[in-house]
Amino acid sequence: MDQMHQKGTNDTSCWFHPGNLYRSGSFLLLEGRRMMDGKWGMRFVLMGWLSVSIGLAQSVTPSFRGLPPLPGYIASFAYGVSPDGRYVVGYSAGFNGVQQACRWTATGEVQPIDENYYATQCSYDGTVIVGQTQILSDGRSWGFRWTGAGTTQVLPLFLAEDVSWDGNYVVGSGLNYIFRWRVDGTTDSMVINGQGLFAEGISADGQTVVGNYRTALIDRFGPVDYAFLWTPAGGFRSLGTLPNGGSSTAHAVSGNGAVVVGEARNRDSWWRAFRWTSSTGMQELGTLGGPMSAAYAASYDGSVIVGKSLINSSSASERAFRWTSRKKMEDLKRALMNAGVTAVSNWTLLAATDVSADGTTIVGYGLNPQLQYQAFRATLPLPR
Repeated sequence: MDQMHQKGTNDTSCWFHPGNLYRSGSFLLLEGRRMMDGKWGMRFVLMGWLSVSIGLAQSVTPSFRGLPPLPGYIASFAYGVSPDGRYVVGYSAGFNGVQQACRWTATGEVQPIDENYYATQCSYDGTVIVGQTQILSDGRSWGFRWTGAGTTQVLPLFLAEDVSWDGNYVVGSGLNYIFRWRVDGTTDSMVINGQGLFAEGISADGQTVVGNYRTALIDRFGPVDYAFLWTPAGGFRSLGTLPNGGSSTAHAVSGNGAVVVGEARNRDSWWRAFRWTSSTGMQELGTLGGPMSAAYAASYDGSVIVGKSLINSSSASERAFRWTSRKKMEDLKRALMNAGVTAVSNWTLLAATDVSADGTTIVGYGLNPQLQYQAFRATLPLPR
């Protein structure tokens, strides 16, 4: 499905860049993706949310459900799940490149998100959704923020990548080097080497932002990008790359802002999923057997990470994975089958794109038994 970025190519982008659109058949695929400013009230709310999530994690029942496209569409793709696990967002795809943003409930009901192109993420309770609009009268698509039918708000971002748990902070990349937007209309911007930041993830409280930026370095693939982390208090911080590696990009940050995940070229120039903390630096997570992998999202504390990996040298061998601190990287379908979930047996899970705060609800997309692209929602207890 994806064009592989192997050693010796001239492509400087990452393997699964969330901002890239790839054509597959007759429709487009978007390759998918989160304490405090000192306010005690918000800190209390965040801790309350986390307590609820931990309680759910202890009693979750393994399950798998395909999420249908909207009526009249032929495929569906999920890119975000609410931190509480109850809502999923993404888009339905039709013929001739037609796409429609949508939201699913945990039981599979689907609704359109106004006339928007696709949805990338939602707030804690799923009531605030962000993504990209259809092409507007100015001939461009823009990031949007949605809070209910007919409420689409166009943002000064080319794409809205992620949103804080309360829905008040949105990140992406936009006009005048804007990378973070606040609900009061104020923005944050920065220029590095003459270019803006490409923000992809934001923490639960909206105070930690991650993504990538263009460095002044050039390697055999072209300009080198590095992952970054930004906070209002600490400012900009480059996260570098893997030992003796090349470009890197951060796709997401854990809800508590402590763990950054993404992908980076290793010493052999293959893209590999990584996990970064301030104490460990950037660490490679491995693969499912093939040469490449990418991490898309992390749970609140960063102990559960999801993404996709090749299982062999074929570009058609993409599979969704779950990584945990206890079991490391494992094939998501195999983990579900081992937990007794037979509903997934005739599916091919291509990518896990997001995970709930407690690490037990995972969403993504794959090929269903009819070999059609379809979004999915799975629940899986944490390994003991």
